[in-house]
Amino acid sequence: MWFDILRENKVFVDSVNVQVKDGSIIRFWHDWWCEKRSFREKYPRLYRISTQNMSTVGAIYDNGWNFQFSRVLDPAESIDLLELKFDIRLVALIQGVEDCLEGGVSAKTVYAKLSDTDPDWDGQHILSSKFVPPKVLFLLWASLRDSIPTRHMLQHRGVAVQSNRCLFCNTEVETMDHLFIHCIEIVQL
Repeated sequence: MWFDILRENKVFVDSVNVQVKDGSIIRFWHDWWCEKRSFREKYPRLYRISTQNMSTVGAIYDNGWNFQFSRVLDPAESIDLLELKFDIRLVALIQGVEDCLEGGVSAKTVYAKLSDTDPDWDGQHILSSKFVPPKVLFLLWASLRDSIPTRHMLQHRGVAVQSNRCLFCNTEVETMDHLFIHCIEIVQL
């Protein structure tokens, strides 16, 4: 899930570093794995004609960094390809070790960053993205409108619930803040 959010939310750039190990998870063109932007953004001409748009770093690496395009490259695209190969010249993958994120990635740190940077932030740039999975978009949309059906919210709306305690830890009232920031059982996941 964090990789999906990272693809569209620049708040994470300050908090995490993508660590390429075996290249099995990180998508070559879409993810910010070599710089603080994707190769799709840096080399849009190559991306448009690539036949490997959804390939992982590992898949392209295993192919000897041979890129496949839908047509022969024009001179400007050839220069872009040379620059791209220069960018990845030092990349060496470690087989058997899964890609990961390093840094303070948690709902609490993201919440703090978003709260501190712009109190009027409404998430519209993420909600309009076609790269974030629909379930993540819905959860973000619902949280921005304070309409996630927590037990506290359901009880407030008049729905009969046995208990308004958190389903996971059963120690506090199940509110949106508790579920995403304070619940000790969720934090361990």
